[in-house]
Amino acid sequence: MSLRGMLAVLLEELSAGLEDAGLLESMCTVTIFPGIAVPIDYVGSSDTCGSMAWVRHVSTNPTIQFPSADLSIDNCASTLAHIIEVGLIRPSPIPESDGRHVDLPDDLTHMNASLQLADDMMLMKDAIARAAKVIDFVILGSYTPVGPEGGAVGGIWSLTAGDEHDG
Repeated sequence: MSLRGMLAVLLEELSAGLEDAGLLESMCTVTIFPGIAVPIDYVGSSDTCGSMAWVRHVSTNPTIQFPSADLSIDNCASTLAHIIEVGLIRPSPIPESDGRHVDLPDDLTHMNASLQLADDMMLMKDAIARAAKVIDFVILGSYTPVGPEGGAVGGIWSLTAGDEHDG
């Protein structure tokens, strides 16, 4: 399976997981993002953007013994190992102000946001596991929390995927 196919399968399974959890409607975007970063400032930028989820190609290396990089000369015929991320972020609890007074989010608000992120982490892991049934080689990497930054908080799973027919 090509990288394009892997990204598509991961996005399809992520979307299905969000729909099953009743979260797809609250997402302003569920897509494959290009580039070196995801624009997390979409979250909370409008009344229509509650959360966002994505799949993103991070990097690729040639490999002979998957997923280790093949650093030998003339390695252009090597199989490829693709590092991919699957992410989901939501608005984070933020202080509210009327211009004179600032009200900080209470402990329960922070705790509920944390518990929701734990559920999101498992939703993404399950989506990756379903995609792994179709993609020849998948190694689940680390889950990394994101934020709070710019009013957004969430997390990213990394994975390495490959196919013996990529090379």
